[in-house]
Amino acid sequence: LLSGAGHPDSIYRIPIQKERIDWLKKNVTGNILEIGCATGYILNYCGGGTGLDIDKYRIEIAQKKYPKSRFIAGDATKMPFRSKEFDTVMIPEILEHVPYEVAAKIIKECERVAKKLLVTVPNAGKNNYDKDLVENPEHLWFPTKEKMERMMGKEIKVYTSSKEDFLFIIKECK
Repeated sequence: LLSGAGHPDSIYRIPIQKERIDWLKKNVTGNILEIGCATGYILNYCGGGTGLDIDKYRIEIAQKKYPKSRFIAGDATKMPFRSKEFDTVMIPEILEHVPYEVAAKIIKECERVAKKLLVTVPNAGKNNYDKDLVENPEHLWFPTKEKMERMMGKEIKVYTSSKEDFLFIIKECK
């Protein structure tokens, strides 16, 4: 579809992916920021808001596709936003694509700008997990509930998708 723009929007029709974005949509409130928004599909699906991505090309596509939302090219470890500027910050399937230490920095920065944080990651803690989901060559580490608690703190609420393929995490940010 769009060379260099990430995966096609059609993947969100796959039941396990649809379940994941439906969970996000159900749990977002107020003013939304999406980290790693790519071409904007998930942000738009969840009601729009602000999208941040490191890839300028993807941001240009997103802005054309969804002109009612605001898209910014930038680094999620140091964002140009005020503390608690967003009611909800979403990080859908992004953290496993960066080194664990960088993922921890992204979480800290998101905690600064968010009132509530929503994270989805593939679940490497599931017995006989789906290797295509977890061991994707683009994934730099394999998320488990324990690794996410270490990164985000024990007070997070961790849920799993119906077949336990994904971890769904909510953190209220003080």
